Amino acid sequence: MQARSARLRHRAEADTPRVPYVKDSELNLLWRPGFAGVAYSDGAEAERRILAAVCGARDRSTFSAELAGAITDWPSEYHLSRERHCIVRPLGIKPGDRVLELGCGCGAVTRHLGEIGAEVIGVEGAPLRARTAAERCRDLPNVTIVADDFLHYANGAPFDWVLLIGVLEYAALASDEADPVAHVLGAAASHLASGGRLAIAIENKLGLKYFNGCAEDHVGIPFHGVQGLYGAREPRTFGRLELMSHLRDAGLPHAAFHYPFPDYKLPRVLLSEEGLRDPAFDAAGLLACLHARDYGGNPHRLFTEALVAREAARNGLLEELSNSFLVVAGQERFASETLATVFSTQRNAAFATQTRFVRDGEAIRVTKQRLFPDRVACHRLSDRCLLTHVAEDRTYVPGQLLFERLTLARARGGGLTAITAALMPWFDLLLSHAKAKSGQSLGDLALRGELLDLTPFNLVETANGPVPIDMEWRIDRAIPVGWVVTRAVLHSLCATPGFEREAVSIAGVVESLCVERGLVVSRHDIDAWLEREAELQRFNLGPAAQRRTGATLSQCIMPQAQPALAERAAIDELQTQIALIHNSRSWRYSYPIRLIGQLARERGWIAKGEGVPRIARPDEQASGPATLMPRWDIKGYGSALAIVLVTFGLTRLMVASGIHLPRMLLYIAAVAVATRTFGPGPGFAALLASVAAIVLVSFQHLLHSSAFAERFATFLVCAIIAIAVSVPRGAEPRLGRRKSLQ
Repeated sequence: MQARSARLRHRAEADTPRVPYVKDSELNLLWRPGFAGVAYSDGAEAERRILAAVCGARDRSTFSAELAGAITDWPSEYHLSRERHCIVRPLGIKPGDRVLELGCGCGAVTRHLGEIGAEVIGVEGAPLRARTAAERCRDLPNVTIVADDFLHYANGAPFDWVLLIGVLEYAALASDEADPVAHVLGAAASHLASGGRLAIAIENKLGLKYFNGCAEDHVGIPFHGVQGLYGAREPRTFGRLELMSHLRDAGLPHAAFHYPFPDYKLPRVLLSEEGLRDPAFDAAGLLACLHARDYGGNPHRLFTEALVAREAARNGLLEELSNSFLVVAGQERFASETLATVFSTQRNAAFATQTRFVRDGEAIRVTKQRLFPDRVACHRLSDRCLLTHVAEDRTYVPGQLLFERLTLARARGGGLTAITAALMPWFDLLLSHAKAKSGQSLGDLALRGELLDLTPFNLVETANGPVPIDMEWRIDRAIPVGWVVTRAVLHSLCATPGFEREAVSIAGVVESLCVERGLVVSRHDIDAWLEREAELQRFNLGPAAQRRTGATLSQCIMPQAQPALAERAAIDELQTQIALIHNSRSWRYSYPIRLIGQLARERGWIAKGEGVPRIARPDEQASGPATLMPRWDIKGYGSALAIVLVTFGLTRLMVASGIHLPRMLLYIAAVAVATRTFGPGPGFAALLASVAAIVLVSFQHLLHSSAFAERFATFLVCAIIAIAVSVPRGAEPRLGRRKSLQ
């Protein structure tokens, strides 16, 4: 193993000639002479917008409100979101640590590393991204951006940390080696100092979201990775055991896995191996409010991931099914007492927090800290109430969140009644803390201001009843119970999607809860409480906060199978209509015509030109359809008309002689002879001529005699059948048509 590692490092060093980099002071980066850049981007137009947003921002920090306001689509969110940097927070990188970030992109993580005081070199091969990263970190003298292919980056000084964040999956595109993953890992490990660590963030091809119908992130095709359909020159992700094997082969024997949720791109929860294996710690409970996104925009899902994650955790499979991995690899083991870390960073920076669950002997401590403790964490609302944000340490409370009752009800397809029943234990607890001013209205009930956060997702069910946790928002005076009810229902139903059969409104759920307990509530009061919540969220989230009303509906996701069910219902409806048609008189009466059409298709008489059905020429029956209408066969059509004229004369002679024979039968015979001799085209011409002859002689009978009209209709049907049966399958056309086949 060590010998293989040495060979990989030696090869990586041999492939990276140590050439001096040129400093571009205007662009604030280093570049290798002759380097033309790598052809990788999220689209030139999108990355130019991101560069313009960074250049135009006065505040380019990780928590810049200006850059957050520039997020308009997935590429800008990926490169500008303040959640991006959370993936490296648990690594414990310290001020003064030397960090090499290979494939630093537009500098979202690089910026954070520079802000905490690390000495950072970011290497980026895409020129536009390198420029953006350099601009993002222009005011940080401890950050250097290098425009170069990360496999050829040359620097003699070793690093405490080497980062491959969203890079290893592109090994097959970056390296032409027979084993590109080993090449990339060897090149990265060659930069490590003694005791240094390699950190890798990458998707898990067997992640829950990919079994749930989300497209593979790099090729955009559902179930691509889980089936192992990757091509030789295609981005490729790995399962946990595969990744461990690659790391061992690269000479990195110790690998500590961490599991970011919903994924490493925008992590909100990071579980450690220790957290998943600690029997006293409910790791899956931290995922109850999370829902993985399909970055291609597909809204359909097969199941509720939080519920599947709980079952996977019960069976020791959650680490295999994590959507992403954060792996810390090296020659020494990376030990941590942290069981899990939860981030709340999509907020006003003053309220941004990091919560750590730490094993402390027999107990588990929960330490919550504001990321910017020096900033003011309170705000005076419009009604002069003082809103305060509190970050307190506490003892871990084992048990499941009461919120999971609601998740189960929605996953079962429950409607308003089921959702109300799931929320009732929480509602009763809320009422038990309420004080009534007067009457039986929800608006007449008040709570202590420190219970503003008494919501289903902040209640753990224990043997002794529900226990509140994480009560971070407080008001300095009594508050309406209705405000707590509406905000809890709003965030429970709209922040996390569910599978209820029909979306329910916020007002509908609040009213249903009140009806169950004999309380009255008005829509006006509900909208007023939601407006108070909107004011709080505008201060907490900034421009991202949305105004809601009582008519706001719960967030639903369409089951993946639903389109198939809808299609099945449409098919059943069509089959019902077809059955009605088959049982109708018109269907029975039109049988001869349908029979003729079927025979014509079988025998190739019906050909298609430019999208218009037509009668096929006899030569087309042998050589396939043509795209032009056939030329008129004057001899054949003339002969067919002559046969009809002879028949017409014969019938007139028979009438004059007093001979009574079925004249229409003679015309049918004439049509059959014309068809048999000259083909279906002249046969139809003979039919039309026969109709004209009959109408000419018997027009008055046709108008005034129903019996004659019926005989005439019978004649038409029989004549068409005669045409159908008079052309033998595969028969050659005769007479003048023979030349066209020569």
